[in-house]
Amino acid sequence: MSEISIMRARMIKYLKVLLITIKGFANDKVSLQATSLSYFSAMSIVPFVAIMFAVTNGFGAGERLESLLYSYFEGNEQIISYVLKFATNIIKTSRNGLFGVISFIFLLSTIIWLMLNIEKAFNEIWKVESGRSFRKRAIYYMTLLFVSPFVIFLFLTLALVYTNTLKSIGLEFDKYLPITSIFTWITAYFFITGVFTLMYKLIPNTKVRVSAAFNSALVLAFAFIVVQFFYLETQLMVNGLNAVYGVFAAIPLFMVWMNISWTLILFGAELSHAFQNVDNYKYI
Repeated sequence: MSEISIMRARMIKYLKVLLITIKGFANDKVSLQATSLSYFSAMSIVPFVAIMFAVTNGFGAGERLESLLYSYFEGNEQIISYVLKFATNIIKTSRNGLFGVISFIFLLSTIIWLMLNIEKAFNEIWKVESGRSFRKRAIYYMTLLFVSPFVIFLFLTLALVYTNTLKSIGLEFDKYLPITSIFTWITAYFFITGVFTLMYKLIPNTKVRVSAAFNSALVLAFAFIVVQFFYLETQLMVNGLNAVYGVFAAIPLFMVWMNISWTLILFGAELSHAFQNVDNYKYI
């Protein structure tokens, strides 16, 4: 085959992948699932932060984690303060006998419920009828809940070191080009690509090829970065309303961002499914 024929066949394949993805997106009612996941995610933030501090406090790193959160989310100190206050109250309440334990288990169930719904959404996209067994879910979820605080702690530490180093190196160059900002976004793109690849590969209860997960992650990470950029820019404007509305000014924007983020993530799951199964579709 000539190079033109190969390129033409490849373009037709990519177009077919896109059409399969769009059709699956509509048939699987992904937008409704994204809305559901965004609300569950919002409900799970405070309990998850409480678990993060419960785990890291056990290793004497709780205060360092708090400092990292304030540094990483600079400009949103009021929101972080509210979240940390509620998370601390959860930890204190859990120590108050049986009632505290029951309250903590109830809040923990919101995180478990979120994980179950994420897995369910991915399985529906991949047309997987049965989920993982209770034993596998218990192992995976408990491992994730224990390991993720350390992963986030490590990420925040490295991100802060990287940003400070980049600022010191690119201080002179930033007068002419936004070198620091450009490299920060490029690094974020590669990191998000890695995270999405793992999600698309591991969450569905079926065998997903690394190539299908990676190709989808490459596309969706770029879209996610663009949304993140506009979210941060819009947030700067919303910060001007904080004097009037306080922390509540950021909540509607955060929920919109959460909804768009889950829509993109699930669209990526549809895309990875299309990449892997495109040759099985004779007609679309």
